[in-house]
Amino acid sequence: MGSERASPTFQSYDLTKGLKRLNNWSVDETSTISSTTLDRSKNYSIFTRMIAEFLGDFTFVFVGTMQAVVVTTSTNQSIVADNIVHAALAHGFTIFILVAALGHISGGHFNPAVTWAVAASGKMPIYDVPFYWFSQLLGGFCGSLYSVVIMTQGQLDSSHAGATLLNPDNKWWEGMMSEAVATFFLCHTILLTAADTNTNVLAPLAIGLTLSIDILST
Repeated sequence: MGSERASPTFQSYDLTKGLKRLNNWSVDETSTISSTTLDRSKNYSIFTRMIAEFLGDFTFVFVGTMQAVVVTTSTNQSIVADNIVHAALAHGFTIFILVAALGHISGGHFNPAVTWAVAASGKMPIYDVPFYWFSQLLGGFCGSLYSVVIMTQGQLDSSHAGATLLNPDNKWWEGMMSEAVATFFLCHTILLTAADTNTNVLAPLAIGLTLSIDILST
């Protein structure tokens, strides 16, 4: 007899209402919780966003310069495949962390080309662009300067201060085309994951992986 009695919990639970409630939550509340990175950045002053961009570029350039010291030698030997992977992972993980940590403040551009792409898509006021560019360039300069102060002269010479150099076998326009395609991939990923969607939880990871792939492929 006891096995024939229905559970009072299931008797009082309306499955249809529960599904409707779950559906409404997934549409309305998720949109609120997962508001886009670029929309959230509008809640901060331009000065605060400039500081975030400065810190991001300072860190990114510093890491990029210092990792070059690890993968090069004082004899200026050619960089092997393992070193390219090292550089790709260092840059990719760095931008992943920076976008996750600072993206909600400034949008996590850390690149003048990205700022221009975001502004051109109408996702930020065009008059904010010069302020972003100034912060990015200043942050990159300070990050590079700080790494130069730390490095010895031998490390500076062997790593070329972290500079990206064109392969002697390639022409200038070939390098320009490869950089243009890599920049397009990066901007494309940012616009589709952090600017034009309300489900941008994986945006920092997608952006970091895109940067790593760009380095590996160019």
